[in-house]
Amino acid sequence: IQTWCVAHQPQVAVGMLIGAMGGAGYVVDLPIIRCRLKQVPCAKTFYIPFVCIAMALGTTGEWLWAYENWEITLGLWTLVAINALVFDIKDADRDLESGVYTFFNLFPYRSVLAGAVMASWALALYGIIFSLSPLHLCLSAAAIGTILLLLPLYLLEGKPQVETYLTHVFEWN
Repeated sequence: IQTWCVAHQPQVAVGMLIGAMGGAGYVVDLPIIRCRLKQVPCAKTFYIPFVCIAMALGTTGEWLWAYENWEITLGLWTLVAINALVFDIKDADRDLESGVYTFFNLFPYRSVLAGAVMASWALALYGIIFSLSPLHLCLSAAAIGTILLLLPLYLLEGKPQVETYLTHVFEWN
């Protein structure tokens, strides 16, 4: 299927290449930094969204659109990063054991979530206050959805309760 996609839409190869290189940087030691990108403190939260957005842009060939609409691109990247943070909660202990330092291993749990909620509120308000374009309103709606996911995590006391909540939300086992 991938060969067919590349043959009919060559720009798809760019996204596939970005994804392959991004995946390699996540699991293979890179000579420049002498470790996996995953092992750079807090890079995991930012790196994964960068690869996801770059893959989408590379596959669609919409680099110029992303540049012209930089605030939408930055907003999407931020929301993907915030959602990646949620997945770091469940893996925090295992990450720490394997030498991967995430925000939840380095900073107080509630402080990290408070920062994520504030960033989401900023995105939600930006789309509503500064521009009522459909793209900005969609970004605001996505940010509000992220806030609705984060608020219960912030209000719950202790990691066991948070993991129970996440298990029910995402049906993790």
